[in-house]
Amino acid sequence: MPTELIAMISVLGIGVVLGLIWYGHNKEKERAQKALLVASLSERAHRLQRLLDMLPDAYVEKDVRLLLLTQVKMRMEKLTELAPSNEKFKRNLDSLTAQISETQSSSAKPPIPQLKSPEEAKETKNLLQDLSKILESLAASKALPVSSAKKYLANIHQLYIEANINYSIQIADQSRRDNKTKLATHQYQKAITELSKHNQNNKHTEKISQLKEILKSLTGADEEEEEAKGDELSKGIKNLSDEDDSWKKKYF
Repeated sequence: MPTELIAMISVLGIGVVLGLIWYGHNKEKERAQKALLVASLSERAHRLQRLLDMLPDAYVEKDVRLLLLTQVKMRMEKLTELAPSNEKFKRNLDSLTAQISETQSSSAKPPIPQLKSPEEAKETKNLLQDLSKILESLAASKALPVSSAKKYLANIHQLYIEANINYSIQIADQSRRDNKTKLATHQYQKAITELSKHNQNNKHTEKISQLKEILKSLTGADEEEEEAKGDELSKGIKNLSDEDDSWKKKYF
């Protein structure tokens, strides 16, 4: 066999080998990139869905719920394209379609925001902070108009304030029933202060008057009962209240 032919075959062989190596490397790179994209989309979808599942309905208005459900659905649609054989992704997509349809058709009035314990208050606050970050991120990426984001954030903040006020009144009412006059007085005064700070258009005037009447009746009551200094509910809500300013500064 001529030397020139041998050399040509050798060059072609080397070229084929290098081509196969290049092809295999690119395929592996594509698989790695696809796996990273699937993981990223899955994690984001899970985070949004978890937030929707854990937040009480009182804090998520209909438009916000639909917005987040739509964001989850978009990611699940992409995931089913990337992994068409993944049955879990298909089931999740079907579930999201049903959730969106149910939410769109719902006319139920959201419940009044309530907090039952310091632990619940802290957890709810953390969830609302996560929701605020998501709304800010959607506004920054132009997936949500800035005006809408500001409206939603203001509403979230207002609902949390109302929940804390309701909690103070709840503690005050229970303390009054337990004859813990000083603690009841403190919590009523706290609720009145918060209601007065947020009494735009006199929307809380009637409630403030009612609480002031209760305070008057307590002022003349027998106060020989000692104040419940170790009351964990009072301590917990005070700690949360002390942190409110930093949260408002950062998110509102």
